[in-house]
Amino acid sequence: MILNRQMKSFAIGATAAVMAGISMLSASAQAAVLSGRVSLSDLLAGNSYVLGDKLFDNFRDFVRIATGGAVAPTAAEIFVTGAINGSSYDLLFESDRWNVTAGQFIDTGFRYDVTVTDPAQAITSAGVSIKDAYTVTGTGRVVVTDTIRLLDPFVAGSENILVRSVSGRDSEQVALLPPQTKISVAKDIAIVGGTGTANLGRVTQSVIQRTPESGNLLGLFAVSGIGVAVVGKKLKLKTTILN
Repeated sequence: MILNRQMKSFAIGATAAVMAGISMLSASAQAAVLSGRVSLSDLLAGNSYVLGDKLFDNFRDFVRIATGGAVAPTAAEIFVTGAINGSSYDLLFESDRWNVTAGQFIDTGFRYDVTVTDPAQAITSAGVSIKDAYTVTGTGRVVVTDTIRLLDPFVAGSENILVRSVSGRDSEQVALLPPQTKISVAKDIAIVGGTGTANLGRVTQSVIQRTPESGNLLGLFAVSGIGVAVVGKKLKLKTTILN
């Protein structure tokens, strides 16, 4: 009897382990690494986006708010495209539904992570731009806020990036100190009609990597016969809030 109970217990445990493994494999099989032009809903479904050595994943916490008769875009109506411009790795978020008239308001928010798969290509700064992607009249305005959380071990803190549809303030960039191999981005996109109108077609989120690589520089110096002494100093994290 004891042997039978032990055998039954073993069988139940083995079955549970197999089912758990199948569940994990199933979840893994359903998730995909995407590229090209995709919808935000594709990414919120558990898929990730790859751009060079940068992995954008864990898309979550999507919210949409609309008042005054406005209609905020759904995640399926927001499209994401990646582009590499030199040392800048950009995600373009586009929608034709970010538009309001007088008295209306739209707010879109979501979060995601960015991971560097090649540690030598750490992220040294991050930026946001709506340049040439919006129109406003009257007191209408567009405000995009990114909160960048630093996720590297032993580093705590965040950087805030605020861009507005005001001359000279529609593109911003902040340094990430020390350079990061993983960050979390919380994005908030607000479209305010005020007494006029406001339209936004695109938000560009950029992560900029270290360039040129220090290893390459040292190699060049070695070839040239130039001696290099590197003195390290501790860099303190600063929080920048642009009003």
